[in-house]
Amino acid sequence: MISGAQKGNAMAFKPNYRLQRADRSRAALARSEEKQRKKDEKAAQRRAERTATVETPPDDDKADDDKAQGGEVDDCRRIQRS
Repeated sequence: MISGAQKGNAMAFKPNYRLQRADRSRAALARSEEKQRKKDEKAAQRRAERTATVETPPDDDKADDDKAQGGEVDDCRRIQRS
């Protein structure tokens, strides 16, 4: 037969609210870190696409034409006359 003390105690274990809260906090932190990682990846991809479209190969024919005119070509592609 079941005694009165056992009959009233339906829960097998006493709830550990601190452990449950820690588990929820850990899960929330993991979700937010995953979101931030995805945002960072997308930003890096946009940054790479933007730099790929901005960078164009230098036009070596123009540099040769400038030197033929009697001047030096600096990094800004301007003619420096000496």
